[in-house]
Amino acid sequence: MFVAEALKPSAIKLIHEALGIEPFENYAATELGVAAAECREHKGLHIFEDLTIVEFVDAEGNAVPPGTMSARILITPLFSTTFPLIRYELDDTAAYTQEPCNCGLPFHRITKIGGRIAETLKLPGPHGNTIIIHPSDFDGILSTTDAKAWQIICHDQHLDVLVLGPLDSSSGSAIDM
Repeated sequence: MFVAEALKPSAIKLIHEALGIEPFENYAATELGVAAAECREHKGLHIFEDLTIVEFVDAEGNAVPPGTMSARILITPLFSTTFPLIRYELDDTAAYTQEPCNCGLPFHRITKIGGRIAETLKLPGPHGNTIIIHPSDFDGILSTTDAKAWQIICHDQHLDVLVLGPLDSSSGSAIDM
């Protein structure tokens, strides 16, 4: 089971290849404990709606529709009587669905965790807008290559992407790309 960081597809693949199992992901925060978890279907994380109200909102605090990445998440734990939190803001981005799951659980599911807003890269867009990129987006792209490792360096106006080539199976060293 994984908690704290979004489980990347490349990590799931490595775990499956190494251990022959499908890992389970949880969504948790210090302020509320575990708020959602995967079931055997591995098609999103079921939100424990009987314990916590989870709201997916845009930058202005308005609810986003299912399937849309939120700008942040608001939580209201229903079990904390000593120090109640009402619409407590988490700077995570995520998308959810109201579609039923084949496992039969009645809860809505988080279908994608984008990560924390504080970890995003903000770059100038071509029309004066701001483009927001989360580091996990690079993992999704670069995991489809033969890259052994990669590093992103953010400058004021651009990014440098450094890629370590694949290992040469005969020598065990990196191949220059």
